[in-house]
Amino acid sequence: MVGYTIMFTLVLFTILQLTLTILLTDTTDWLDIVNVVPNLGVCVMTVIKYTKLHTHKELYDDIFYHFHEQMWDIVSPYSKRHKRIVATYGRVSHIINRFLLYYSIPLIVVVDSFPYLVMIYEEKFLDEKEYLYPFDGWYPFDKVKFYAAAYIWESCMTAVVVSVYMFSNMIHASIITFICMELRILGECLEDLISPQDVSNIRRGVDAVNLEVFGRLKSIIVMHEFLAKKSAALDSVLGVAMLLNYSLGAIFICLTAFTA
Repeated sequence: MVGYTIMFTLVLFTILQLTLTILLTDTTDWLDIVNVVPNLGVCVMTVIKYTKLHTHKELYDDIFYHFHEQMWDIVSPYSKRHKRIVATYGRVSHIINRFLLYYSIPLIVVVDSFPYLVMIYEEKFLDEKEYLYPFDGWYPFDKVKFYAAAYIWESCMTAVVVSVYMFSNMIHASIITFICMELRILGECLEDLISPQDVSNIRRGVDAVNLEVFGRLKSIIVMHEFLAKKSAALDSVLGVAMLLNYSLGAIFICLTAFTA
């Protein structure tokens, strides 16, 4: 709760800062406004993502507890197909999360360092002295005089915003991958519902075999119901947030392309 409050406050403060930047910018200079709007939109989408994760923390805890503990009740340690499915989807999840991690870290480094490097280049080779910042927000003080403090603040907030996006996407990518994995395993369990051993044992006692098969079927149904309920709950949680993210994202990408 403390961590959420701190992160939420920092991003909210950045939103206020960028909003004031737009309001206090000369309205005749639309290019400066359009330069700030995409950054403001990204911060707004970050708040939406982070708030959704925190507000529905119990839902995410239930889902990950299920995948960590309960799902393995249907995975047979003697089934090669089950092992192959787990290995395949585990590898897919690993690749996706590694990609998100290795993409986000260089992105933070580039966004944070690029303005400073450009400023140094212009000063050294073009004899131009212009102070550049990661998102060039408004400050109640002279940001040229306190350039280092302003640059460090904007660099840290850039890292926070990108990190929230990264972890949010990693969580949802993992959940989707694990749901697909469990559905594949449940499909295999349905195919193997009646084993050759059950057929050979049916002569000894139909009721015993029937009871055992019924127990397996009941476990499969319970798992299916859990996945259906949690998927529906997750869909309702992410529905509005994803609509806002994609809508705002499309607008801000167009604005960014326009300014480029």
